[in-house]
Amino acid sequence: MGREVENLIKENTELLETKNALNIVKNDLIARVDELSSEQDILREEIRSLEMVRTKMSERIKELETEVRELKEKIEAKSEEDGEDVPMAQRKRFTRLEMARVLMERNQYKERLMELQDAMKWTEMQRAKRMNAMHASKKGGGIWDFFSGLFSHETVQQTHRRPRRSAGGGSDPLSRRKPIKTVDFIDAD
Repeated sequence: MGREVENLIKENTELLETKNALNIVKNDLIARVDELSSEQDILREEIRSLEMVRTKMSERIKELETEVRELKEKIEAKSEEDGEDVPMAQRKRFTRLEMARVLMERNQYKERLMELQDAMKWTEMQRAKRMNAMHASKKGGGIWDFFSGLFSHETVQQTHRRPRRSAGGGSDPLSRRKPIKTVDFIDAD
């Protein structure tokens, strides 16, 4: 029996050692669980704070985007206003073709004006002739009235007609009737 008791004591001591080793492992595991749970709590708090920061940042981003949009609209409006303040001479440059067209139109208008002035002078002369003829017929005239009508016709014609010089410089009556056309040339530079 002594052997059995010794075996039991030996077995008991082995079990106690195993129990102590298991207690040590258990205590280590409990400490590790506590450590991990506290780490988990810390990480959860960190996640919450980061989510709050993220929402604040997304709100700030939206605010900045709206501000950027408003500033772009203001800049576009300002640039349009500045564009309206620029004088027309600086906004658009005329091409030579456009300038030539404008000068041709101006010359045509000048020519038309001169033609109308000549037509007015001619009608005034005709009216003066009729008036002289009416005065001559009322007077019942003679030969002197006939000649005075001719002379008065020349004076009326001279007073109503502005003398013009022809290209040759002479006083040709045909050159007096034709209007002088003025032409402006564009400098090729």
